[in-house]
Amino acid sequence: MARYIVVVCRSIFLGLVLVVSVNQAWSNEAKPDLVLYVTEIPGYMGGPASRPGILVELVNLVADETGYRIETKIVPWARAVNKVKTTNNTLVPGFSRLPEREVNYSWIAPQMAAQSAFLSLTHKINSFEEAKTLNSIGAHRATSHQLELVRRGFTNVVSVDNVKQTIKMLHRRRIDAWYGDVNEYFRRWRDYHGEGAEKLFVGRIQLSEQIWLAGNKNLPKKVIRDLQIGMKAVIEKGYRRGLIKKYFGREE
Repeated sequence: MARYIVVVCRSIFLGLVLVVSVNQAWSNEAKPDLVLYVTEIPGYMGGPASRPGILVELVNLVADETGYRIETKIVPWARAVNKVKTTNNTLVPGFSRLPEREVNYSWIAPQMAAQSAFLSLTHKINSFEEAKTLNSIGAHRATSHQLELVRRGFTNVVSVDNVKQTIKMLHRRRIDAWYGDVNEYFRRWRDYHGEGAEKLFVGRIQLSEQIWLAGNKNLPKKVIRDLQIGMKAVIEKGYRRGLIKKYFGREE
């Protein structure tokens, strides 16, 4: 009788181990580790661990909400864009949903609105047509801003992949104006010059768009759905509102 009980208990134990193992394997398969590729854009992404940027903090909150492990890697923007295009289980924040990108990525959820304009040290530049008459316009390489200018027929674009040079180029008059996100450039200009910063002239807003959390085109549908639900929950709980205030000093 005792031997029978031992055999039964052993069978139950092995069965429980098998169930736990199967559930663990399913869990690991259902929630793969993800990599978030970012670059250094002050206020948005690429900052130190204590202030990594609003877009990264939103993704970290989504990870907490959904139980995914998401590692952040800082690389040049062009490399980030290519990595996510060619590597499974990868993500990129703050991505503009352009026609030429549509089929190459999974579009998970909008993160926030971004506004683009021309910035100059001499006068306001209020239109694309006016900007075409300048000798040179700076823009971050491989971004929606550079692609937008090229698509509109600009031949005076200076694309920059060293983000630390963007302020110096305008400050030293190596370019006539900069085209990009207003929040990002103001933040970078203020950090570089401090309170005595030379006045920046900001032209009329040319584009206002939602920037997205995107992923590799082969990202599993379940992962996409989980992250969508997580982003919706994070925004509805008011975290984005607080982060906009934290990083840009303004209300949403």
